[in-house]
Amino acid sequence: MDLDNYLFLTRCHVFYVQGVRRAISVRLSEQYGEDWWTKAVETSLTEEQLNSLQIQIERNPSRSRHLFLDAGHFERVVRHNFSVFAEAFRDTSSIADQMRSLANVRNAWAHVEDLSPQRARRAVQQMRRILTSLSCEEALEIEKINGDIVPEPSAVEDEEHMNDVDHPYHDVEIAELRGVPLDLWHQLQSYLVLEKSVSMPDDEENGQARVTVTVHNTAPEGNEAPDVHFQSVVIKVGGHQDTEVGHLGPGQNREKDFSFPTKQLIDIEFEVCGAIDPNRLFQFRRTTRLPDEVVGPLQRRFSERMEVIGVKDLLNHVLETIESIGPEMPFSEVSNLRASFKSMVESVGQKRDALAELFEEFHLQRQWPLGTRVREIILALVEFESKFSEFDQAIADTDLPSISQAIHDLKQTQLAVLRVEDTLIDLSARS
Repeated sequence: MDLDNYLFLTRCHVFYVQGVRRAISVRLSEQYGEDWWTKAVETSLTEEQLNSLQIQIERNPSRSRHLFLDAGHFERVVRHNFSVFAEAFRDTSSIADQMRSLANVRNAWAHVEDLSPQRARRAVQQMRRILTSLSCEEALEIEKINGDIVPEPSAVEDEEHMNDVDHPYHDVEIAELRGVPLDLWHQLQSYLVLEKSVSMPDDEENGQARVTVTVHNTAPEGNEAPDVHFQSVVIKVGGHQDTEVGHLGPGQNREKDFSFPTKQLIDIEFEVCGAIDPNRLFQFRRTTRLPDEVVGPLQRRFSERMEVIGVKDLLNHVLETIESIGPEMPFSEVSNLRASFKSMVESVGQKRDALAELFEEFHLQRQWPLGTRVREIILALVEFESKFSEFDQAIADTDLPSISQAIHDLKQTQLAVLRVEDTLIDLSARS
């Protein structure tokens, strides 16, 4: 592993641990009061982890309890207190999986194992997204150094690493959560195949593309083969009624046609879900998206437009300027900055208007993920402008505590934008 990558991960990991420690302690203390450590942490960790912690606590009895939490503890604490973190994470179980993956990556580079730049980059992205979801300002620190050292992987390289054990969306981790033996899980999952084909209209500007989704049960037939039947199979597609295809025996397949306007950027998933046995002990889920010939040209135009609009870059510039205000800066100098601040905020309004135009140009649907995220960014920018007005008034009143609070509020608003834009980039890239 390159020294640069090692330093990059180490610097980001410090911010990750610092932010998550604080967020865990704040949320658990709000829920359990002063007994949060005993009621929520000690009940979550393994006996081995508790013994190790007890030794550390005895050595440093005056140290704040949350400072004893490490990356290896986060997954179990979050998973065992999922209701406390439900507001921050839409899928607490998935986030806990990512925390476990990060702990695995941390152990790897701590033992100086070879880590690819792609794996390092994914780990840093996970750290930042978790911090952003928890509204930790450390996410902004990681944002400042992210990408400076670890290069961007190509799409092919990313695809090659999709089956890494530490990948947050890998089926192995889901299987482990359900207690399913991994070899059996892989064997059963391998029999389910999801395919799609596309028929494009003559008028690709205003026509309808027809997408045929086919679900196969490729389990072999015969007395020597395992008897694998997929029960209660359902195809789910945004904007269409769920299609129940029912039972799939070995060698059987089912198909369904869907139509979509070619001039609309569609970000929906085709999701096939159900169970392998009546008791639903072996649940499955397969997803695929519209192929490139349907959404590729629109997706590339959308990504280019998002990059040109540059919401994140502008907010970073605004906050960097605001953070230049130090406690020793005379108010006269602070006041002199107000004109440049106002000019920047006018640009925020222009970005908001550009996003609204983007929504209409690509015929985005509010009920679909991509449209929902664009609207969330627009609303976050409105909130940013509101918080900036409070900041500007605090300067006018020469009220230093209010200025400090306003800067904090602006950072929280930027985190909200960052969280939504991360999801938006993922959605558009997968379209």
